[in-house]
Amino acid sequence: MLRLVRIEARWPQAVKGPSAAGEDSSSAIRKGRGAAGYLLAGAFGVGAGLWLGSVFSSPAPDASTALYKRSTAFVQACETAGVEISRLRRATFFIDDCSKPIVTPIFGEEGQLIVTRTVQGHADDDDGERVSYSVKMDGRGVNRWRAIEVKRVPSHLTLDVSLLPTKASKATQR
Repeated sequence: MLRLVRIEARWPQAVKGPSAAGEDSSSAIRKGRGAAGYLLAGAFGVGAGLWLGSVFSSPAPDASTALYKRSTAFVQACETAGVEISRLRRATFFIDDCSKPIVTPIFGEEGQLIVTRTVQGHADDDDGERVSYSVKMDGRGVNRWRAIEVKRVPSHLTLDVSLLPTKASKATQR
């Protein structure tokens, strides 16, 4: 059983300081408690005001707004790209994080972008090297990002020989 016990501190007359204009010690204690209560209430009010200001000053994104138009679009696209890459690989350890995503908007295709993520390779599948993936994402929807294409980025410079001019094309130009 719990019992509430009130203990009052009684100060000896020698410890009690001089009272102003004949007030007793209990009224001085009440004034001190009142001032502390006002300070505590003021601090609480300031904290509550700051919290409410931060909640209501930044409006939540509209549910009908496309994902690519939202303020967190690149971070969400990066996270979704990581999920898509994880589906392709057994174990995935991303070297980069989505706090500073590598995103390239595709001009001419509204709402689409390319996210590049780097993965630490494993000895049996990537020769222990870092491997980069590019994921083409579509953010025109309002519910989730959609991965259109996932490609492994070559670790060395490649040249498409089919685009080089041939001897036959040089002869026809003359």
